[in-house]
Amino acid sequence: MDKTALSKKLAYLFMGVVCGLLLGAALMLFNGPSKIWGRTMLKTQEPFVIESPDNDGRDYRLPAGTVLYHDQNYAEGFTRYIVYFNYKGPIAHDEVPMEPKYGGVLIAPLWLSDVEGPDAAANVRRPAISRADVAAAVKSGEITRKDLQEILRTSAR
Repeated sequence: MDKTALSKKLAYLFMGVVCGLLLGAALMLFNGPSKIWGRTMLKTQEPFVIESPDNDGRDYRLPAGTVLYHDQNYAEGFTRYIVYFNYKGPIAHDEVPMEPKYGGVLIAPLWLSDVEGPDAAANVRRPAISRADVAAAVKSGEITRKDLQEILRTSAR
């Protein structure tokens, strides 16, 4: 094969790849990425309890406004959703060795439930309130300095 024929084939291949990328970008722009991936996106209106994976006696909270991606409905009466997290830096972790019983994929979902009753709300970990949070509450008028002094006085006892 001569150089001209090879150059033409490479040019056609390059044009095909570029056209494919442009088509994919156009589909994402007009249809949205969730339609391409075949997943419906849901934005939660209320917080949920995330049950502990290690039975440590504590549950955790998924905040309202979290976007969930519908994954699969099950005949047993529950639905699985996917959520994505960003994290800076390395994560302390244990490696999960791939075993033949996993079939190449290990999915270990956690259970999500509504926040209900005093026991559920009391068992959910909440982040500590920072100085900036307190200052913002005082500045916004949600809490007065007098209220803050009273809170500190009663909690110190």
